[in-house]
Amino acid sequence: MARREFVAWQAGVVDPTHYAAVTQAKLTPAKIAATSKALASLGALTSVEWLGYLGIDGGPKGVTGYIYRMRCSNATVFEELTIGPDGKIDGIMFRDRLQ
Repeated sequence: MARREFVAWQAGVVDPTHYAAVTQAKLTPAKIAATSKALASLGALTSVEWLGYLGIDGGPKGVTGYIYRMRCSNATVFEELTIGPDGKIDGIMFRDRLQ
């Protein structure tokens, strides 16, 4: 799922049905275009490394967070992905470094 979503965001072709309803509302064309431009500049995805679970203090019940290192031909970025109990993506974030 992490790889699929990363490549979709790079290409600017995000499938809203993969996302929870509350998150779908945030998937505006402008947000997708801006994120796509930034991720595309990283170059081709070369590897994905699961780093572990993402702590979600006070998060909704049943939501699980994961963090991945996405290595691309020009740079590396971290993808934080939260999945709800229904299997839909509750949140996705890309960061250039871990906090």
